[in-house]
Amino acid sequence: MKILRSLSFVSLAAFLLTACSKDEQFIKKNLTLELESAVNNPQVPGAEYVPGEMLVKFKPGTSSAARARAFGRMNASVKEHIHTAAMKDFGDEQGVFVLKINENAFQAIERAKVFGDVEYAEPNWIYRHQVTSNDPFFTGNNLWGMYGSTTTPSNQFGSGAAAAWTNGKTDCSSV
Repeated sequence: MKILRSLSFVSLAAFLLTACSKDEQFIKKNLTLELESAVNNPQVPGAEYVPGEMLVKFKPGTSSAARARAFGRMNASVKEHIHTAAMKDFGDEQGVFVLKINENAFQAIERAKVFGDVEYAEPNWIYRHQVTSNDPFFTGNNLWGMYGSTTTPSNQFGSGAAAAWTNGKTDCSSV
């Protein structure tokens, strides 16, 4: 009976792994097609990117000399090197480079494709979010001091947090 259960478990696990693998491949393929569509069609409705900038990620093991050659051939300079602790924790040796470029980002991306050391290159997309609190204490006006003199309801002694949040000031990591 134990052997039968073990075989059943192994069969189920193999099925799930195969199914997950196929789903993952399907998702990766569709995401790749969507990204290629967006990159190949710069007129994507609502898509915004920082003019004169692009993001480049190099393949693991790419030397600093190879990166410098690629930057030179792309006529680009490094504006910022992003290599966070989280990236390092996940084994990312290189990080991502924000490059200043003197041409359209999509033209620069086409030129970056020829370098075998480049894992990916993309415009420096601008992401926007619409945040609405769903905290019943906040939305029910039960938290004193969250509003300020410029918000509704008004509170001349409040912190103005609601106004700050409305203006996109949501990062408090440096506090």
